[in-house]
Amino acid sequence: MNKLTIYKDNKLINASYKLSLNEQRLILSCIGQLKSSESLTSDMWVEVSVSDYAQSFNIDKKRAYIELKEIEEQLFERYVFINAEALPKDIKHNFNAKHKIKTRWVSHVAYNVEEQKIAIGFAPLIIPYLSQLKKEFTKYQLEHVSQMSSIYAIRIYELLAQHQFKDKKEVKISILDLREKLQIEDKYPKFSNIRQKVIIPAIEQINKYSNFKAEYFLIKKSRKVDAIHFKFAFKEGQEATREPKSNPKRHISEKDILTHARPGESYQQVRNRLQAI
Repeated sequence: MNKLTIYKDNKLINASYKLSLNEQRLILSCIGQLKSSESLTSDMWVEVSVSDYAQSFNIDKKRAYIELKEIEEQLFERYVFINAEALPKDIKHNFNAKHKIKTRWVSHVAYNVEEQKIAIGFAPLIIPYLSQLKKEFTKYQLEHVSQMSSIYAIRIYELLAQHQFKDKKEVKISILDLREKLQIEDKYPKFSNIRQKVIIPAIEQINKYSNFKAEYFLIKKSRKVDAIHFKFAFKEGQEATREPKSNPKRHISEKDILTHARPGESYQQVRNRLQAI
């Protein structure tokens, strides 16, 4: 599972949300199982077993069991704030462009104690940012963030990864915008706190665990830090996460899955079984 590729619409990467480390890990493990070019509906289940979760994040199964059980109790209450202008065009609304739309990450979640696995269904407003992606999306390997212990390191890595194909691999972000994206407006009132608790640990972990080598510079305005200028490059032997080579296995459509699903099977289990035929 550690070899999974994560696909996210850039609008979701730039949204405002906060997840615990374990919640981020589960969400990424589930996203990595999706086919970004195919459709996804909110009634489809995506599963992660205790053993796969433990292997992906290099922890023992006992700890993985406890973490997944805790996630089940909390994940349903986690939200994302997305600007109305970033909503898919087919979603009608009367809000102004900057109005914040609040949506859950998942519409349902369940933990199967007997089979030691957790299953989730992504919320309807989240799905367009994970499936049938055609442009302005980011992809990266789960292994590039799986060993990070800072929730901010994962988020900042994603902000950088949006620019991995550009000649100038850099990101400038205002302190105000960074506070909002990471939902730390009240947690770290002083920039010195943000630098020590957010930026420095994030850069250290990105440099240690990911395929990037990153650095940052402060941009001041009237002697006050106004923005952060991140620069990064690929480590030696590393490159951008590109589209995988064409898979010789046949395409499995949503209709195939619904037609051939067996009682109790998850969306991913049906896909895997049909592709093995």
